[in-house]
Amino acid sequence: MEKRQVRQCLACAMLLCMLSPADARGPYTLTPTVKAIPPENTEGGSPAPRAERWYVNPKQTIWMYGELPWVADRPLKIAWFRPAGAELRVTGQRLDASAAPLGVEIGSGREYKHRFLPSQLRFPAPGIWEIKARSGDHQFRVLVEVAAGK
Repeated sequence: MEKRQVRQCLACAMLLCMLSPADARGPYTLTPTVKAIPPENTEGGSPAPRAERWYVNPKQTIWMYGELPWVADRPLKIAWFRPAGAELRVTGQRLDASAAPLGVEIGSGREYKHRFLPSQLRFPAPGIWEIKARSGDHQFRVLVEVAAGK
């Protein structure tokens, strides 16, 4: 998928979010994923030709893998792409009730000189969660629904 197509998909997804009525989740509208090929592979080379589900900020500078079940009380391995070599700060909070903050384990970025950066997230409780990321001047925000762990 080309950058122009990803931008169009993002614009449509954001419009749908704005037009979607509130449902059982209350006033929260979950962030849709975009089916796209990431900007590069984990070593900085050409990406695999297979498109996957990603959460992507509007400038396509921060990507978070989105093809997994969001489940509480277990570590979830999450792949990120951010500006090459830049630090990525990730935070999260539950919006629909009080809970401990999102647990985040992520490297400094120095060990991965390309855009790829692995992380581990742990949601302490099920519910509607906001995940925010920042890398330099670039920002990222998504809302996800986390199910109870089994």
